[in-house]
Amino acid sequence: GAGDKDFSSGQDTGEPVDPARAEEWMAEWGALYEAVLALDIPTLSAINGFAAGGGLQVALLADVRVAAADASIVFNEINKGIPTITGAALTMPMSSMSLVQDMVLTGRTLDGQEACTAGIVSRVYPRAAFLDSVAALGATLASMAPVAVKLNKDYWRQVRGNALADAIAFGR
Repeated sequence: GAGDKDFSSGQDTGEPVDPARAEEWMAEWGALYEAVLALDIPTLSAINGFAAGGGLQVALLADVRVAAADASIVFNEINKGIPTITGAALTMPMSSMSLVQDMVLTGRTLDGQEACTAGIVSRVYPRAAFLDSVAALGATLASMAPVAVKLNKDYWRQVRGNALADAIAFGR
Protein backbone atom coordinates (compact mmCIF):
# COMPACT_ATOMS: atom_id res chain seq x y z
CA GLY A 1 0.00 0.00 0.00
CA ALA A 2 2.94 2.39 -0.36
CA GLY A 3 1.88 3.83 -3.69
CA ASP A 4 -0.61 6.61 -4.18
CA LYS A 5 -2.46 5.25 -7.21
CA ASP A 6 -2.92 1.51 -6.78
CA PHE A 7 -2.74 -1.04 -4.01
CA SER A 8 -2.67 -4.00 -6.40
CA SER A 9 -4.39 -4.76 -9.67
CA GLY A 10 -4.16 -8.48 -8.99
CA GLN A 11 -3.07 -11.20 -11.35
CA ASP A 12 -1.36 -10.28 -14.59
CA THR A 13 -3.99 -11.55 -17.02
CA GLY A 14 -1.42 -11.20 -19.81
CA GLU A 15 0.42 -14.21 -18.41
CA PRO A 16 -0.25 -17.41 -20.33
CA VAL A 17 -2.71 -19.68 -18.56
CA ASP A 18 -1.90 -23.38 -18.57
CA PRO A 19 -4.96 -25.40 -17.50
CA ALA A 20 -2.66 -28.34 -16.75
CA ARG A 21 -1.11 -26.23 -13.95
CA ALA A 22 -4.43 -25.23 -12.36
CA GLU A 23 -4.08 -27.49 -9.33
CA GLU A 24 -0.47 -26.45 -8.76
CA TRP A 25 -1.37 -22.78 -9.19
CA MET A 26 -4.23 -22.99 -6.67
CA ALA A 27 -1.98 -24.87 -4.24
CA GLU A 28 0.63 -22.10 -4.48
CA TRP A 29 -1.95 -19.39 -3.78
CA GLY A 30 -3.44 -21.51 -1.00
CA ALA A 31 -0.04 -21.92 0.64
CA LEU A 32 0.55 -18.16 0.48
CA TYR A 33 -2.87 -17.36 1.91
CA GLU A 34 -2.53 -19.92 4.70
CA ALA A 35 0.98 -18.64 5.57
CA VAL A 36 -0.33 -15.09 5.99
CA LEU A 37 -3.29 -16.29 8.07
CA ALA A 38 -0.94 -18.38 10.25
CA LEU A 39 1.13 -15.36 11.32
CA ASP A 40 0.94 -14.74 15.06
CA ILE A 41 1.62 -11.01 14.65
CA PRO A 42 -1.07 -8.49 13.71
CA THR A 43 -1.26 -7.78 9.99
CA LEU A 44 -2.49 -4.56 8.41
CA SER A 45 -3.60 -3.84 4.84
CA ALA A 46 -3.63 -0.22 3.74
CA ILE A 47 -5.75 0.00 0.59
CA ASN A 48 -4.95 3.39 -0.83
CA GLY A 49 -6.04 3.09 -4.43
CA PHE A 50 -7.22 0.41 -6.81
CA ALA A 51 -7.39 -3.06 -5.20
CA ALA A 52 -8.67 -5.78 -7.46
CA GLY A 53 -8.80 -9.53 -7.87
CA GLY A 54 -5.92 -11.45 -6.34
CA GLY A 55 -4.40 -8.23 -5.00
CA LEU A 56 -7.61 -7.49 -3.12
CA GLN A 57 -7.63 -11.06 -1.83
CA VAL A 58 -4.15 -10.57 -0.36
CA ALA A 59 -5.40 -7.40 1.36
CA LEU A 60 -8.37 -9.33 2.76
CA LEU A 61 -6.01 -11.71 4.55
CA ALA A 62 -4.96 -8.97 6.98
CA ASP A 63 -6.36 -8.77 10.47
CA VAL A 64 -7.04 -5.06 10.11
CA ARG A 65 -7.92 -3.55 6.75
CA VAL A 66 -8.16 0.19 6.17
CA ALA A 67 -8.86 2.16 3.02
CA ALA A 68 -8.48 5.62 1.64
CA ALA A 69 -11.84 7.27 1.09
CA ASP A 70 -11.23 7.23 -2.67
CA ALA A 71 -10.04 3.60 -2.84
CA SER A 72 -11.55 1.33 -5.49
CA ILE A 73 -12.22 -2.17 -4.18
CA VAL A 74 -13.39 -4.64 -6.81
CA PHE A 75 -13.56 -8.30 -7.74
CA ASN A 76 -13.22 -7.73 -11.47
CA GLU A 77 -12.43 -11.32 -12.40
CA ILE A 78 -15.92 -11.85 -13.85
CA ASN A 79 -15.09 -9.32 -16.57
CA LYS A 80 -12.17 -11.54 -17.59
CA GLY A 81 -14.06 -14.84 -17.45
CA ILE A 82 -12.43 -15.91 -14.17
CA PRO A 83 -14.41 -17.15 -11.14
CA THR A 84 -13.84 -15.52 -7.74
CA ILE A 85 -14.01 -18.52 -5.43
CA THR A 86 -11.32 -17.66 -2.88
CA GLY A 87 -12.23 -13.97 -2.92
CA ALA A 88 -15.81 -14.85 -2.04
CA ALA A 89 -14.66 -17.20 0.74
CA LEU A 90 -12.46 -14.48 2.24
CA THR A 91 -15.12 -11.76 2.03
CA MET A 92 -18.26 -13.57 3.18
CA PRO A 93 -17.28 -13.67 6.89
CA MET A 94 -16.80 -9.89 6.75
CA SER A 95 -19.87 -8.83 4.83
CA SER A 96 -23.25 -10.01 3.65
CA MET A 97 -23.59 -12.81 1.14
CA SER A 98 -25.86 -10.51 -0.84
CA LEU A 99 -23.15 -7.89 -1.30
CA VAL A 100 -20.44 -10.48 -2.00
CA GLN A 101 -22.60 -12.08 -4.70
CA ASP A 102 -23.25 -8.64 -6.20
CA MET A 103 -19.54 -7.80 -6.25
CA VAL A 104 -18.47 -11.18 -7.63
CA LEU A 105 -21.19 -11.50 -10.28
CA THR A 106 -21.24 -7.90 -11.53
CA GLY A 107 -17.73 -6.59 -10.87
CA ARG A 108 -19.22 -3.84 -8.70
CA THR A 109 -16.63 -1.42 -7.31
CA LEU A 110 -16.82 -0.08 -3.76
CA ASP A 111 -15.10 3.07 -2.57
CA GLY A 112 -13.48 3.15 0.86
CA GLN A 113 -16.59 4.31 2.71
CA GLU A 114 -18.82 1.69 1.06
CA ALA A 115 -16.26 -1.00 1.94
CA CYS A 116 -16.25 0.22 5.55
CA THR A 117 -20.04 0.24 5.77
CA ALA A 118 -20.01 -3.30 4.37
CA GLY A 119 -17.46 -4.49 6.95
CA ILE A 120 -14.71 -5.22 4.41
CA VAL A 121 -12.45 -2.56 5.94
CA SER A 122 -12.67 -1.22 9.48
CA ARG A 123 -11.46 2.35 8.97
CA VAL A 124 -11.46 4.96 6.23
CA TYR A 125 -8.99 7.80 6.08
CA PRO A 126 -8.98 10.85 3.82
CA ARG A 127 -6.23 10.76 1.18
CA ALA A 128 -4.33 13.68 2.75
CA ALA A 129 -4.04 11.92 6.12
CA PHE A 130 -3.83 8.35 4.86
CA LEU A 131 -0.15 7.50 5.29
CA ASP A 132 0.19 9.19 8.69
CA SER A 133 -3.01 7.53 9.92
CA VAL A 134 -1.88 4.09 8.74
CA ALA A 135 1.55 4.57 10.36
CA ALA A 136 -0.10 5.48 13.68
CA LEU A 137 -2.39 2.46 13.50
CA GLY A 138 0.55 0.21 12.66
CA ALA A 139 2.45 1.53 15.67
CA THR A 140 -0.55 0.82 17.88
CA LEU A 141 -0.84 -2.74 16.58
CA ALA A 142 2.90 -3.31 17.03
CA SER A 143 2.70 -2.16 20.66
CA MET A 144 0.14 -4.77 21.72
CA ALA A 145 1.07 -7.69 23.98
CA PRO A 146 2.32 -10.50 21.72
CA VAL A 147 0.75 -13.32 23.76
CA ALA A 148 -2.67 -11.67 23.75
CA VAL A 149 -2.40 -11.03 20.00
CA LYS A 150 -1.43 -14.66 19.36
CA LEU A 151 -4.29 -16.03 21.47
CA ASN A 152 -6.80 -13.76 19.71
CA LYS A 153 -5.49 -14.89 16.34
CA ASP A 154 -5.63 -18.57 17.40
CA TYR A 155 -9.29 -18.07 18.27
CA TRP A 156 -10.07 -16.32 14.97
CA ARG A 157 -8.41 -19.15 13.03
CA GLN A 158 -10.65 -21.61 14.87
CA VAL A 159 -13.77 -19.55 14.15
CA ARG A 160 -12.81 -19.14 10.48
CA GLY A 161 -12.69 -22.91 10.12
CA ASN A 162 -11.99 -24.47 6.75
CA ALA A 163 -13.83 -22.05 4.43
CA LEU A 164 -10.66 -20.95 2.65
CA ALA A 165 -9.29 -24.49 2.32
CA ASP A 166 -12.67 -25.58 0.97
CA ALA A 167 -12.63 -22.71 -1.57
CA ILE A 168 -9.12 -23.62 -2.69
CA ALA A 169 -10.14 -27.25 -3.13
CA PHE A 170 -13.20 -26.15 -5.10
CA GLY A 171 -11.01 -23.86 -7.21
CA ARG A 172 -8.76 -26.77 -8.10
